[in-house]
Amino acid sequence: MIFLVWGLIIFIAFLLTYIFYMKREMTSIARQLNDYNDFKTEKKIDVNLINKEVEALAESINRHIEIGNELRLKEIKSKEDLKEMIANISHDLRTPLTSIVGYIQMIKVKSNIDDKNMEYLRRVENKAKDLEIMLDDFFALSVAQSSEYSLCLEYVNINDIVCDTLVEFYERLEKRNIEPKINLEKVDDIVADKKSIVRVIENLMSNVLKYSSNEVAIDLTQKDNKVTLSIMNSLEDNKRIDTKKIFDKFYKSSDKSRTTKSTGLGLAIVKTLMEKMNGIITAEQIDNKLYITCEWNLE
Repeated sequence: MIFLVWGLIIFIAFLLTYIFYMKREMTSIARQLNDYNDFKTEKKIDVNLINKEVEALAESINRHIEIGNELRLKEIKSKEDLKEMIANISHDLRTPLTSIVGYIQMIKVKSNIDDKNMEYLRRVENKAKDLEIMLDDFFALSVAQSSEYSLCLEYVNINDIVCDTLVEFYERLEKRNIEPKINLEKVDDIVADKKSIVRVIENLMSNVLKYSSNEVAIDLTQKDNKVTLSIMNSLEDNKRIDTKKIFDKFYKSSDKSRTTKSTGLGLAIVKTLMEKMNGIITAEQIDNKLYITCEWNLE
């Protein structure tokens, strides 16, 4: 009887120990799987307990991980191939389109055309120029998003760049009867790519020209080792901007009063270039005013 009791005690102790290690192994597998799902690791599941069922479970999970990794790599390659194809098509179309615009301008200058046909020619020229801008945006975005695209990061005087860009846009703002409020503090040089900074500011100002109702403010400031460029433009009454989607490709705010054609790529290019330069860009709407803010850390 004593041997039976001791045997039962040993069996129960063994069973409890087995259950403890089994539970610990299940917890470990769950933790490893959660780390993989949260993109904290790409490792396969490790099993420390010698058990056929647990090993079979881990093997099945690891197979799914392999399939997931293969699909992810195919998706990345597919996206890169698509971006490269768009870039190549855009580049191939831009050359003949530039020639078309050039020939139209030559015909306007050298031909005797009546007013009616001249108006038709102007419309064709404008449409060709619109298409030229669209192709340029497609090309710029596809190139910027390419993994092979690298920037030349160096110390850049953003004060000079902002001033030069505003001078270029000032006449167009005047034609819209917009007098911008400009506040440019003297800030330290930032680490960035000069061409990309120019493109960022030009795209932001183009967005202002398209959608501002009558008020524009540009502020360049520095505080706590951070340089901030804020561009505000007023909007039409009751106009709402989805600031969470404003930097998405092809996003267009619904505004039937505007006839300006746009690819919806300008701000997507801005966001891509800002991220490439380790900067931050945000958008916020307060009442009928849209604020787009670019930030660069000096440290």
